Amino acid sequence: MKVVFKGKELFGAMGKVIRGVMNRAVLPVLSGILLEGEGEKARLTATDLEMGIHAECAARFVEGGQVVLPGKIFWNIVRGTQGTELEMTTLPGSVLEIKAGKSYYRLSGYPAADFPVFPPYPEDGAVRMGGMALREAISRTYFAVSRDEMRPTLTGLLFELENRFVNLVATDGHRLSVARLPAEGIEEGQFERFLVPVRAAVEMIRMIQDQEAELFFGHGRVLLRCGTSALFSRLIEGEFPQYREFLSQESITRITVSRDSLIAVLERVSVVFIEEFGVVRMKVLEKRLEFVVQSPELGEARDELEASVEGKRLEIAYNIRYFLEAIKAAPWEMIELGITGEITPTRIGGSGDEYECILMPLRSEEDGEIKGS
Repeated sequence: MKVVFKGKELFGAMGKVIRGVMNRAVLPVLSGILLEGEGEKARLTATDLEMGIHAECAARFVEGGQVVLPGKIFWNIVRGTQGTELEMTTLPGSVLEIKAGKSYYRLSGYPAADFPVFPPYPEDGAVRMGGMALREAISRTYFAVSRDEMRPTLTGLLFELENRFVNLVATDGHRLSVARLPAEGIEEGQFERFLVPVRAAVEMIRMIQDQEAELFFGHGRVLLRCGTSALFSRLIEGEFPQYREFLSQESITRITVSRDSLIAVLERVSVVFIEEFGVVRMKVLEKRLEFVVQSPELGEARDELEASVEGKRLEIAYNIRYFLEAIKAAPWEMIELGITGEITPTRIGGSGDEYECILMPLRSEEDGEIKGS
């Protein structure tokens, strides 16, 4: 193989696939990146067997072929020489000779035959949607995924295919985030559920561009294709909690408030916290909300803002980080809070049904939890 890359083209593709390289590979070849191509296109692939990433870039192949590059070392070379034309030649024994400007490298690679096969693209069965719409839906939900490995079905992002829509759902037991977007390839009456690991969901956000995205589910894995990039991941086995009962509970207090103003006041009062899970108490008054936080180490903060209030006046406590993350994910200028009680779920929504979040208030001396989740 002999190939010439433009530095910026190679840098962009490598930046995507390097995140699929296994850091502590059981098999040495899994620490590498498969390079293959001919003509004017190069294909780069990395995998740790649980997840794999594939990207393409422009190149000029004097002679086509395949080889597995030493992943981290090659990435450091590309980063250090970006913008410079890079020429690479393979020698017998998977040895690589690399020239970039005045820099020269001679590295040991691996035979391409030892590298795992990236799943083929299915002929049909794709669920199609706008790439940026999918990216936004993932961004609005994945933050609520649990980090508790003892509850494996909560450590993934649920993709629910239902009646020409995709519902993305995440919960850690204390909050529930749901995003909804239309999609092609889902039949009327169809209902299927797939649990995608949060790591794969985060990589989807990084990969997706302003192009159509295609999702393929089957054989225990998901395959995403968008533009010249693709990702596959094993799915999580197990049953995700039934969550819909929390979306339809009756509110005793309804609040409409500016999203930006609410974020600003929560960030102002949060400065007196040094711990991650600080508590903010929200007092609902006639035409305003009053916020109080207290920290034994740093003191106290109080603030307020105007709001439209209907229903019962009350006082309620939230984990301030959870509250902020839910509000920041909302896509509207005005936020609607539907409070069902001091220790029962609060619904965070707006003028459309593309996003909603359920947040459990804090009881005295303990975290609230969405029961059954």
